[in-house]
Amino acid sequence: MEKPDLNQFRYIREKTKASAEYILSDISINIDSGLAGSQIVKRFEEEFPSDNINRYSYTQYLSDLSKDEKSRIASGPKGYYLLDESQVQSLGSELAENIEEFEPKRVEREKLLYPKLVTWLVESKQYSAEDTHQKKSDLGKWGNPDITGIRVVENVGGKNVEIVTIEAKLDLSMWATDFFQAVSHKRFANRAYFAFAQKQSIVSKIPLDLQYYHEIFGVGVIVISIEDDHFDEIHDLAKPPSLVPEKAEIRELFPAPYNIALPIFQKRYLDALEIRDNESLFKFGKGNI
Repeated sequence: MEKPDLNQFRYIREKTKASAEYILSDISINIDSGLAGSQIVKRFEEEFPSDNINRYSYTQYLSDLSKDEKSRIASGPKGYYLLDESQVQSLGSELAENIEEFEPKRVEREKLLYPKLVTWLVESKQYSAEDTHQKKSDLGKWGNPDITGIRVVENVGGKNVEIVTIEAKLDLSMWATDFFQAVSHKRFANRAYFAFAQKQSIVSKIPLDLQYYHEIFGVGVIVISIEDDHFDEIHDLAKPPSLVPEKAEIRELFPAPYNIALPIFQKRYLDALEIRDNESLFKFGKGNI
């Protein structure tokens, strides 16, 4: 890539984008060998000494660009790297093209995510949890979360039961609708999450609206980052569904805030889980309540 003349750009964001793309175009930099923000800033100061941009401002714009769906700049656990133009152009469209064909089998393949999410609730959040997608409650549509976790806290006056739920999806192709399944769980859940799978290479490219939905509706957001080739295999209808746990990683993008659920709805949901006394409560799920 030819070194850009930053004088042609008026705004700091534009200068950050052009200079960072140039720095990250080095063929030795990729998803497995990225650059830290501080390393990019250092190279910027070396490559463009006459352009005096505040380090904090540069780093902030760099972070924002990595989340912008129209930007080639991306970020992951090993730092910043550059996407191909084709990867950026395909964001949000590659799955939408065959959504009608894929949708009937979508639910079956979503189940691949459940064990990983159950383990995450148990090990990272200290809930007792299990797959509850087949449990039928009398709470109407969207009354059976994919994953449910329960935590019991002993109080002076008795026990406080906290319920957390997760609604999991294989991708973001219908997220604006899928998200409200998680919202509906707040009738009986104290914390609700919306979870989705995403290719590892574009895991930083999350729609900004998703953050707004989190803030407005009080639902946490989890991404299951899956290695690109394996993500494609899971979505390939010609191949049997399988998920290799080592090729997937869970990240909590936005935590689920505590919600005061209506007690009568909580009781009805606990009834659906066949939790009606202390014995059934402490036997629930994987992990120790």
